[in-house]
Amino acid sequence: MGGGQHRALYGADYRQTANDNMVVVIMIETPIGVANAEKIAAVPGIDVIFAASGDLGNFSGHKQGEPEYEALVTRIHDVTLKAGIRLGGRRCGRAARGSASSRRLRNRCSSRRARR
Repeated sequence: MGGGQHRALYGADYRQTANDNMVVVIMIETPIGVANAEKIAAVPGIDVIFAASGDLGNFSGHKQGEPEYEALVTRIHDVTLKAGIRLGGRRCGRAARGSASSRRLRNRCSSRRARR
């Protein structure tokens, strides 16, 4: 085993300690990723699925607030929460102002955080 400070900082079982405290965050950035959201969410060990809103806009060609874009983000949201996984991304904490779908998204993210 290495001669670093790991054991002094984390004990003899530092590798197990690191593994026990690992967080796995997956980003969905493209329409292809959105289309495969159920398969992605079914992978064991995922803690957070991050809706990469900027990248998703770039790769889809749609801007935040456009119905096509909102449908992509809503799908990520719905699949993620249905799988019992935490939803991450700025769309969770800062849903676009004004639209009913954005208000629903913001409310669901908030209620999801409260349950964890």
